Amino acid sequence: MLSTLAIVNNLVENIKRYTEGIIMKLMKCKMFFVVTLISLLLITGLAEAKEVQGQIVAVNETEEVLLLKNDTGVKQYQLSFDATIRLNNEQVDLRALRPMDYKSFCEAELKVNQSGVVTDLQAAYRAIKATIVNISDDTLLVRKTTTGAEREFEFNQGVAITRNNLQVDLDDLSAGDRGLIILGLNDQIQKIVMHNYQVYGFLKEVKHQNRTIIVNTASRLQPEYKKFTLSQNTQIEFKQQEIKLKDLTANMWLKLEVEQGIKKVVAKKI
Repeated sequence: MLSTLAIVNNLVENIKRYTEGIIMKLMKCKMFFVVTLISLLLITGLAEAKEVQGQIVAVNETEEVLLLKNDTGVKQYQLSFDATIRLNNEQVDLRALRPMDYKSFCEAELKVNQSGVVTDLQAAYRAIKATIVNISDDTLLVRKTTTGAEREFEFNQGVAITRNNLQVDLDDLSAGDRGLIILGLNDQIQKIVMHNYQVYGFLKEVKHQNRTIIVNTASRLQPEYKKFTLSQNTQIEFKQQEIKLKDLTANMWLKLEVEQGIKKVVAKKI
């Protein structure tokens, strides 16, 4: 028979092995928990870090915040202390992204971290003075006013188009229209702003003292009279030859080309 001391030693040895086994299992569980927790934090952080696109409708340089508008609405974003800000690929401060006017905005792409703070901002806004050369369903060929160079742009049907501050449809554009092509990110057309249009009618009267003409823009039976003031630079043409204001006579048919003022008057006798 085993002595009492041997029995006690054997019992202690078994308890020791059992305790060590429990400790090892606890250590493995703890390690697994830590690894799992770190993985979850990393995955969550990656999931929450995102890119957001829209138009910058307001900025506050002092607080370093901006308002971004897109299809989901308008949301405020805070910039991080060391946020990178670029406009047309050039580094700028937040002040440079202020709206051009109450309806002309920079298009931007924001990189937002898991805390909702902007760490990187890429913005774009370019206004090109151009003449429309050709229009198709999804492309627009324009000629740059300053250089005469032509370039074709792709655009979608949702592009905003205005003529003399009025919203118009794509069908209202035609070759020869002049204005501004507003480009956003990746040189995509953001907006088309046309300043020119044409007015047709019959000349009723010429007021030479202030270079004003009164034109019937409707029918002879139901006339609608409008006044137009011609500048010294307004070109007046009759039979493809330039004439003077004093050469215009009542009842002439007129075509007025308007582009931030009367640019040209074409007269015909009917």
